[in-house]
Amino acid sequence: MFGNYGMRSSQQQLTIAVGKVREDVERAALVVRASYEAGLKALRSRAHPGDVAEAMLEPLREADASNKGSQIRSLNPILAICSCDVDLAQVGISNKSPQLDATYVG
Repeated sequence: MFGNYGMRSSQQQLTIAVGKVREDVERAALVVRASYEAGLKALRSRAHPGDVAEAMLEPLREADASNKGSQIRSLNPILAICSCDVDLAQVGISNKSPQLDATYVG
């Protein structure tokens, strides 16, 4: 879904389950929700963007999960706020991906 707020565009990724939901999908939904709530809590405390990204990664680490994308997409179209603590070459993104350190933008 793409919405416009104050002449700025935003993007939301939605998933709608139809029928019986598999246990692994339900577990993933709970982990994602915990990550979202952690991010909101950090944002509301006016945390630095890198700290928000770190807060959002904590529920994933606790669940032994990972994320291949950014934790936050700002309304600034050239800035993604994220941390990547996964070697993307090892999770099937590309066999030519460089080793990435946990680096924050923002």
